[in-house]
Amino acid sequence: MKKYILLLLTFFALNSCEKDAEIIGIDTEKKLPKVDVCHKGKIINISENALKAHLKHGDVQLIDEDGDGYVTLENECLPYGDCDDSDADINPGAEEVCGDGIDNNCNGEIDEECEIDADGDGYSVEQGDCDDDNPDIYPGAEEICDDIDNDCDGEVDEELMTTFYEDLDGDGFGNPDTPIEMCSESTGYVIDNTDCDDNDTTVYPDAEEICGDGIDNNCDGETDEGCIQTVAIGDYYQGGVVIYVAQPSDINLYVEGEQHGIICAILDQSEKIPWHSGPVEWIGVGSERIGAGVQNTRHIISFYGDGYYAAKICDEYSVTVGGVEYNDWFLPSIDELEEMARNKVTIDETSEDNGGTALRNDFYWSSTQLNVYPYPIYTWYILDTFNDSSTTFVMDYEDWSVRAVRYF
Repeated sequence: MKKYILLLLTFFALNSCEKDAEIIGIDTEKKLPKVDVCHKGKIINISENALKAHLKHGDVQLIDEDGDGYVTLENECLPYGDCDDSDADINPGAEEVCGDGIDNNCNGEIDEECEIDADGDGYSVEQGDCDDDNPDIYPGAEEICDDIDNDCDGEVDEELMTTFYEDLDGDGFGNPDTPIEMCSESTGYVIDNTDCDDNDTTVYPDAEEICGDGIDNNCDGETDEGCIQTVAIGDYYQGGVVIYVAQPSDINLYVEGEQHGIICAILDQSEKIPWHSGPVEWIGVGSERIGAGVQNTRHIISFYGDGYYAAKICDEYSVTVGGVEYNDWFLPSIDELEEMARNKVTIDETSEDNGGTALRNDFYWSSTQLNVYPYPIYTWYILDTFNDSSTTFVMDYEDWSVRAVRYF
């Protein structure tokens, strides 16, 4: 009975409170705030008063302030890892925006895998910029001759370099053997590479040819071209003594408008040597005239070949003067030998003045043969070396002196 009386009293008390609340304007239907939590893999909605107890037991409050579908804290119910819950464009599923300096996808990196144009020239490294710290260097830029690949094509200063050549003697013409690629001309280098002697300031293309110096002054491949030599008998010239100046009647030696002649050596090539030590025979070198000595000598050597004989040692004779080698000597014909006899005094003086020796008072071989009955083969020579300048003939195996000559 007491139990029923207690229930009735409670009912009347509650009813009385609701009426009192209505009288004073209190909304008895208002509920307390609730929050979402992840509880054992499920989302539940609880009051804030219960939140503390749920967190204590391992539940996770699910907060998504920017409504992008991502919460900040790790949980089993919703995507998490939002690194800026105040911006709906920033979350783990967002696309990285290049160049904004923000970690849009919350992976701890900024602008990863982006094509960044660091120097602002319109090209990133991925787009071919080979120096993204220099706005003047990018694909398509103008190539400047500065030892840099300005247009990023893998080449440096292409089509801008010029080949220069060292001009050692400063005559304005370079040595063709010293090329160097440069952007512009540098001191000591020129574009022209036609100098044939870069150690001589007087030698270069179009230089004035200096007659008689034995040098190709104008680099045209010829020496003393266009010159009329003005040498005289007795002059020391091209390694010997001038003994004869060619006349119009001298076949194979005279050239109109030029000066040619014969030079004899300043010393003997031998004092005792045979014309040839083989069998006495006619080999067809009977020409006596001036200008025939070189052909006679060539024929003799062609016939006999190697060995120790007059024509051969003349052919092997060589002398170098002023850096020029003269090696075209031969055994003189009988008429050429007579010119030596005629100018013996001059030859002796010039030879001795230039380190040579005088002609000996002895017999000298010529390159001319004579076929005289009853002996089939004889060779001319000068008798008693110019004491009387007479000629005679002897057998070719006898030993007499030799002095070579050459043409100029």
